[in-house]
Amino acid sequence: MAPHSSPLELNHFAEVGNKVADAAGEIIRKYFRKNFDVIHKHDLSPVTIADQSAEEAMVSIILDSFPSHAIYGEENGWRCKEKNTDYVWVLDPIDGTKSFITGKPVFGSLVALLQNGTPILGIIDQPVLRERWIGITGKRTTLNGQEISTRTCIPQAHICSVEMQKRHSSVLEARLKFPYMVVTAMHMLFCLLVLWILLLSLV
Repeated sequence: MAPHSSPLELNHFAEVGNKVADAAGEIIRKYFRKNFDVIHKHDLSPVTIADQSAEEAMVSIILDSFPSHAIYGEENGWRCKEKNTDYVWVLDPIDGTKSFITGKPVFGSLVALLQNGTPILGIIDQPVLRERWIGITGKRTTLNGQEISTRTCIPQAHICSVEMQKRHSSVLEARLKFPYMVVTAMHMLFCLLVLWILLLSLV
């Protein structure tokens, strides 16, 4: 098990994470509000060429930069060249594919990096609205480069989440290969990233 990442390593991870989000955004914007086929996966959720092409671009950048790291993607599941790894990237090229298909700009690309099961980097990028939240462990979260924070919690505060019932076979495969890691289904990732980034802001 690798020691905690140094500030220099974290900055490098964030640099690569930004490149990953940039690459996804370029592809997604090319297809936004254009004509394309919509395919339905086994769970009846939609997927498009934009989802698939964006994920391949994201994966390519990560593997070029960190060939020993594992990747869990929404569209193609688990990828890992090594028998063991301390780092896992979790990707969802378009979180909100239905919004993307119908031409609504309220969707995002999600990028997370876990070290030994603990999130150390989280990026939420809205490629059409050009808004990007970045959370790095030990640092205050930023929105388009500006530090942000949350208000003091009040008793009336509520947390809302989506229904979480689906499970991907590749998630189970990942858990068997790396039992010490918490690898969640992709539809849970958005809630995980948002809550984690908000918590990072409370400094």
